[in-house]
Amino acid sequence: MYRAPAYQPERPLQRRIAIDDVVVRSGLTPATPIAVGAVTWWLKLGLGFAIPGLIGGFVLAVIIAFKRLANPALVLAYAGLGDLPSV
Repeated sequence: MYRAPAYQPERPLQRRIAIDDVVVRSGLTPATPIAVGAVTWWLKLGLGFAIPGLIGGFVLAVIIAFKRLANPALVLAYAGLGDLPSV
């Protein structure tokens, strides 16, 4: 019983986040809805994309809320879909 190895916590699967990562993600997340809004306005997509954008944004919000680990791709997709209906 006492010959068992000491407890060792699991190693994280991802590397630690650095200041560079924080700066890039902080700039990329607000830039995504701005870019999507500009493309939506420039192409004059209309309200036909509003309902799919709202439903897709809601589904991604639920997935992000109930997922254990943050997924940067899902967060950027949510940021883009959130601005899709803006015409």
